[in-house]
Amino acid sequence: MSAVVDERSNAEVIAIGSCLDAWKGRPAVAYHLLNDGGVLMNGADGLESKYVEVIGGDIAENALHQIENRFKHLKDGHLETNTTSDEKFFKNKASLGVYAFSTSPLINSFMREGDPTATNSEVIGDE
Repeated sequence: MSAVVDERSNAEVIAIGSCLDAWKGRPAVAYHLLNDGGVLMNGADGLESKYVEVIGGDIAENALHQIENRFKHLKDGHLETNTTSDEKFFKNKASLGVYAFSTSPLINSFMREGDPTATNSEVIGDE
């Protein structure tokens, strides 16, 4: 894996870059989290570092299923929007950061009351 740092990089970023450069195993995916500066890495099972959080398993398996489901609903004329329960679901079940819920007025403008595990469809154009 290759990481690029420059003269503006602080000591922690340089340490993260060195950790990523040291990984010589199979290709991996690294996500740099802009809000807290952390790095999540998938595909690097066995990597031990205090600078990188390794996430095991197939990270795309559930996402691909959800994307297919969302496109199916769109083709059927339904648009799924976030519910008030999504923030808790994303934090606890999906292990995802939920920065958009607190920083984006657009997300909150289309937020619905509800349970994210239920069918979250709204018919497009029905008023």
